[in-house]
Amino acid sequence: PIANNYVYGFINKGISDTIPAISGADPEGLLKNSEAFIITSLPASGTLSLNGNPVTIGQSISFANSANLTFLPASPSYSGTVSFNYLSQDTLSQKSDTATYTIVVSTSSLSLPPVADNIMNPQINNSFEATALNPLKGFDVDGLISLYTIDKTTVPATSKGILTYCITGTLPSCTPTTISQGAGTINLTPSQVSTLSFDPDSSSTDTLRFKYTVTDTTGLISNIATVTIPLFNNPPIANPILTATYKKSDSQLKIPSLSGYDGDGKISSYSITSVP
Repeated sequence: PIANNYVYGFINKGISDTIPAISGADPEGLLKNSEAFIITSLPASGTLSLNGNPVTIGQSISFANSANLTFLPASPSYSGTVSFNYLSQDTLSQKSDTATYTIVVSTSSLSLPPVADNIMNPQINNSFEATALNPLKGFDVDGLISLYTIDKTTVPATSKGILTYCITGTLPSCTPTTISQGAGTINLTPSQVSTLSFDPDSSSTDTLRFKYTVTDTTGLISNIATVTIPLFNNPPIANPILTATYKKSDSQLKIPSLSGYDGDGKISSYSITSVP
């Protein structure tokens, strides 16, 4: 599953107030209703509460209660940025990467940074060629996203596969440009991020990740978000073979050929595991 990052502008009126819901999703199923979210850290200043009771680290939040969180600043005059972390959990008790909920507290008007979302891609078969990735996503409550910045140090090694994009931002009429693992970052425009693809190495069945941020038109930079690319390969099937009945007096016999089936590739060899 994934848990969504969020940035909320909180006008400090000296009282506790409701904040927008924490959220997440599971591309393969459903979030665990009674324990959909788990709080992993709390604001360093101020009080986060659920239905009037202070939240604790490790506390589970049900789907139904995800919109019932409130925040009380440390004092009526407090201005600053605080945050807490949480993750989501699906019905198989699988947990997401950690998401950050940022609360920008002010006693007056606010200019808020954008938010970059964690992205979970569907499973990609490692026998496939370049496969389009889900677009990177960012939003800004008081502006527009101008740049997406990928941290090249987190890009998967080429031994796991090749990450590419289209410089012109137009598919399919372009020559893909490779984003290789290395030092520094690479900036992509909103049209370019919609052309990201990943060509997996046929030997890899890992779950791969890379990180990115977004920048708005005022130059404010978001949180760091994670893109997840799960790879898989279904094993081939060896077909059972029943030969005809032979007499002991028969000379050397020819048995039917070994055979197998691979739904997402080709059979390359056969291994004998036992003999008569």
